[in-house]
Amino acid sequence: INPIGRLPIIKVMCGDPEIDPVLPLPPLYDVARIQDAIYNLCSEAREIMRKAGFPFLAIPVGTGGFPKEIQLGSAGILGYPMDSSNTPEYISPDTSIIKVYTDMVSELIEEAYKLGRVAGVTGVLEQSGRAKAWDFQATKTELSILSRIMEQAERDTVEMFSLWVPYRDWE
Repeated sequence: INPIGRLPIIKVMCGDPEIDPVLPLPPLYDVARIQDAIYNLCSEAREIMRKAGFPFLAIPVGTGGFPKEIQLGSAGILGYPMDSSNTPEYISPDTSIIKVYTDMVSELIEEAYKLGRVAGVTGVLEQSGRAKAWDFQATKTELSILSRIMEQAERDTVEMFSLWVPYRDWE
């Protein structure tokens, strides 16, 4: 049974519902998606670096296999058939892919600057001082509006949580 008598959903409006009843994309939404992509790429690159930094041993094994205490992974051993021509060696993933990841992250950062209207920081866009000031003010205003929207969403979330779990239950 729902104790608050309504769906536990917070509606976040990025525009004036009187003027535009359709939910528009929030300001800087594309920049946020780029930041998410950068976070994921960095996470994947870090995993590759972690695995490359801790190679594992590959050795030939007989038909009996390994004793139970040996584990696969960066702290273990990988076995291959005894009749193979390979010699025992430490192996790790190819690290050249990390260059691809870093290049992609750099391109995404450039795109985020362009979308956030601060491309002048990277030297991509030539502007006068007055134009830069106007762009800065526009970005500052957009961020201020987004901040107020998100603060209200946080207040609504806290209010709904307090309805769902009354304060007396917190003790």
